Amino acid sequence: NQFEKESSLRELFATANAKAVSMDSVETVFLSMKPSLIPYMMELIDNTETFSNKYLTMVPGSNGIVFYTQNAKQLLILLNSLTN
Repeated sequence: NQFEKESSLRELFATANAKAVSMDSVETVFLSMKPSLIPYMMELIDNTETFSNKYLTMVPGSNGIVFYTQNAKQLLILLNSLTN
């Protein structure tokens, strides 16, 4: 029933530590790279403390990775420091 579904959703939101984030202040950054390395790069970025709290999410693209962040300048500095 509807009550049980909503209760399950509330439990899942709490367990997942889910929160809604407005996209009004979000900026995008694109990291251009070889498509074959995108999954590995995303895994490393996701599991590296250096990138902690630097982006909201990242999405694979056809020729790179799109980052959604609240501070594009800071993320660009970090990414550029790794490309040189």
